[in-house]
Amino acid sequence: MTIIGGGIVTPVMGFVSDAAGNIPTAELIPALCFAVIFIFARFRSQTATN
Repeated sequence: MTIIGGGIVTPVMGFVSDAAGNIPTAELIPALCFAVIFIFARFRSQTATN
């Protein structure tokens, strides 16, 4: 996960920042990544019942 975060997400943030012309728009990329991790954790944390 750190390879993707440092090697892929950071350049994507730079591209979005250059394309949009401002940095706050690029900050949506990590927010989206955290949302995906949160959703995954919520679904995987449910315990199985017998």
